[in-house]
This record gives sequence, C-alpha cells and structure tokens, in this order.
Amino acid sequence: MIDYNPVADPKAVVISSDKLARFTVLTPLLVRMEYAKSAGVFEDFSTIAILNRNLPVPSFKSSESGGKLTIDTGSVVLTYQVGSPFSGQSFPSLISSHTCILATSLSVVPKSTSGAFQGWKFGDADQGNLLGTIRGLDGQDQTPLNCTLNKDILDNGEYNHCEWAVISRDGSK
Repeated sequence: MIDYNPVADPKAVVISSDKLARFTVLTPLLVRMEYAKSAGVFEDFSTIAILNRNLPVPSFKSSESGGKLTIDTGSVVLTYQVGSPFSGQSFPSLISSHTCILATSLSVVPKSTSGAFQGWKFGDADQGNLLGTIRGLDGQDQTPLNCTLNKDILDNGEYNHCEWAVISRDGSK
C-alpha cells in the first residue's frame, strides 16, 4: 500500500511572517496554498487529490520583503501579499466579453512562456480544469464531476464532497 502521509517535510513548507498563510512546495509546478482562520493553525488532512505530501523536497527559494512573500521554484514564481486573505478582484474586460481578475493578494507566474500554463491569479476561472472526484459515486445517477454543478446533490443523506483537479488543459493550476 502507498504511505498516506498528509504531513509534508518541514523543509518544503513556507509560512508567512504573520503565520496566516502556509505554502507547501510539492513539486516545481505544484504548490499547496492554505490561509488560516487563526495565526499558525493549519490543517494536515489527506485530500483525494494529494494523499501523500511527504515527498522529496524540490529545490526552491523563498523570501519576504516589503510585505510580499515570494517563492521561486525554478518553474514558477508565487507572490503573496502578507497580511491579506487570499483574494482577487473581478472587473469587466475592456477587450473581450470575459471578466478579468486583478490579483490583490496571491498570484503565480511561469518562469517560461513556452508551456501551456500562462499564469494564475487568485479567483481566476479555470475553464480547462479536467475536473476531479467526488466521494460517494455509489448509487448516483450520472452525477457530474463539476464541483459547481454537484454542490447541492445529496448522497446517502450528506452533500457530496467534491475536489477540483490539479490538472487543467490550461496548464496545471
């Protein structure tokens, strides 16, 4: 059996100076992001998407200066405004019919523009998400894997627990 250890190696973890945001560098392209309700209180439960977070620690650099925390994995650069909840601000695009998101506290940009991943800002819609899994498919009739569509579906007296996928046609998000 696979070792299901939800606690990452401490060397893979970066906590903001206010102890409200925690980032776990799982791979150069996959960073777990968590915002705490109380300073320093984070969760280490397994998820359907990532059962084992105790992976070999990838090479990365982190620094905090001028109220910004930056994590550079060599593949992406994550920037977080320390002291701010993870947030984004929506506004209508002037050049298309889509809504744009202005990152106000959290964003990730690729170090190379040659791949499918073109960057992410908190609140961005992920139209290419390959969807995830839900708990309790037994006895359900064609339940969609889209977490937005199945959020109100009852399964054996409980609402579905839904997980978005970490893989997207737009690049991993």
